[in-house]
Amino acid sequence: MNGKIGLRAFSMLLAVMLVSVVLVPVVSASASNSGGEQMSNRSVSEKALVHFGDLTEMRIVDERAVNVKIPFSIKNYDLVVFDLPKIREYLLHGDQLTVYLEGQPYTMDLQETTIDTEAIAKGIHSFTGSLAGVEDSQVLLTVGNKVLLGRIVIDYTEYFIESTSMQDSKSSSAFLQYVYSSKDIVPEGDTIPIDSHLLSTHAIDEKAYALKKMLEEQADPRATVTVRVLVATDSKWMTDEPDWQDTAAAIIQYCNYDFNTLGVNIVPIYDTSKAQQLSSDPQIINSSLSTFKKYFPESYLNSKSADLGLYLGGYDSIEFEGVGSSGGYDFPSLCRYAWAQMADDPSTYDAVLKDRAVVTMHELGHAFDAAHEYAPNQTETYNRAYQFYEHNRYYQTVMWGCFMKTAWLQFSANDGFYGDANHDNSRRITETKGVVASYC
Repeated sequence: MNGKIGLRAFSMLLAVMLVSVVLVPVVSASASNSGGEQMSNRSVSEKALVHFGDLTEMRIVDERAVNVKIPFSIKNYDLVVFDLPKIREYLLHGDQLTVYLEGQPYTMDLQETTIDTEAIAKGIHSFTGSLAGVEDSQVLLTVGNKVLLGRIVIDYTEYFIESTSMQDSKSSSAFLQYVYSSKDIVPEGDTIPIDSHLLSTHAIDEKAYALKKMLEEQADPRATVTVRVLVATDSKWMTDEPDWQDTAAAIIQYCNYDFNTLGVNIVPIYDTSKAQQLSSDPQIINSSLSTFKKYFPESYLNSKSADLGLYLGGYDSIEFEGVGSSGGYDFPSLCRYAWAQMADDPSTYDAVLKDRAVVTMHELGHAFDAAHEYAPNQTETYNRAYQFYEHNRYYQTVMWGCFMKTAWLQFSANDGFYGDANHDNSRRITETKGVVASYC
């Protein structure tokens, strides 16, 4: 299937100029419904939608082309470059850093998350926190050697910092990036199921199910466990996005944001040793999950001390309409495996960072027996996704069956907001986490 990513035309000559040079429109572009492009009326005296003061440079545009892949569903955005060494220095030293959102300054209160030691060894650092004095705000930042990726939330408006995966022609040390908000998104394409996860699970192997239930009863749901996840990819994603490692680290950070509150630390083990083999196998497009297992059997997972295997796939699968898959909790043959698509899809799935994180977290959730909103054949009746209403629109917790741009990176919980006693995937994860952590 062909994706929806548009090729935005930017000047090779002018894209490298700073906004302080001349009064011309900046890259706050808008794509029309027909896929065309419009320039905004911003002047160079204005700043990017999301910026860090003097540590951010905007880029300007011209009709002559260098192709930048930005989904057409993002109607307005600003193209920027960050001073990554200085931003990383501020954050690692614990200094306060101010972010500007739609012109308003906010001080970020951040702590480094040190779970992903492999990423840190490569110079990729992730930070989690909030905006000082702003109730219920969230900040997730991943700072690598060439990109800064992030999601900042205020009152259910999300601000995103994304990478184009293209080298900035002015600086050899950074990639071109773009920033936008959830208010700038108009979904394009059909709504599709995230996966084809089966509703009925326990009848397949009652003996294995009974054993797991016994182990669940012996485990302490209040304990914190470490679940080691082998994260593999293919040559296509590595080639298409040279900054894929930064993106992979950011995806894991997004997943850990809620998993950590449930006493689960997802520790990634990155493995590219079979990237070429995955790309060379024609079945990787037709049967992504089973092909992944063929090259990474349980014996291989065990040799790497990995409880689960996660394939971040660079191809648009044609196996079914979905963009992910998991063996679930009760299928002995595939219960340790999950796949999330990193490629754009004709549906509303654009493969931007949040989209990827939603699908990855969804599939990992299935490994802990978290279920969709509709799962009538499961023995447990409470592990269901939930839809809630806030700020004049509906949002869905992350296990919602269909992919939605309004999906929230949160498991349902019996808290009266993200769920209730009949919609409590958080409870189920705390019950099963000890079992999953004991796979290896």
